[in-house]
Amino acid sequence: MSKLLNIKIYFLSLILSMAAFSSVDAYAERQNIGTTIYISEWSRLRQLAEEGVPEALFQLGNLYYQSPPNSGIPQNSKKAFKLFLRAAKEGHAASQHNVGVLYLKGQGVEQNDSKALAWFMIASDNGNKSAKRAVARLSTSSINIAEINKMKNEYQQQIKNQTLTAK
Repeated sequence: MSKLLNIKIYFLSLILSMAAFSSVDAYAERQNIGTTIYISEWSRLRQLAEEGVPEALFQLGNLYYQSPPNSGIPQNSKKAFKLFLRAAKEGHAASQHNVGVLYLKGQGVEQNDSKALAWFMIASDNGNKSAKRAVARLSTSSINIAEINKMKNEYQQQIKNQTLTAK
């Protein structure tokens, strides 16, 4: 099977297993086996993330950002930011949005409204609806929009040139 087909099959199984997590969580909590279920998914996501698969980077970032209860996965906003940024560089709009969120909240990275808005604009340009709402909300603040557009264009050029680094 091709690598792409394997990845698609994996994510379909991941989505189905995540949908079942709510009922599995209750059972696992009673049986004290919840950690095993999440660690298994976490391990598979880590492997795909190491290969640079944007969706795996995004999902793994989400696990680090908001670790499920009883998962055994430590919450780590800095790791989440790095994973989201790697996926964002690959054009993953939801990750671009999450980079903006973490800049806005100052979680895993120094708080910066201007960088947040620039990332929301990039995600919005890539079709992320949550980012579009964030742009609309933040654009009414006292942030210099011309400065943000310049920053957004610089980020997009760095992404294109593969020179963007975590700052």
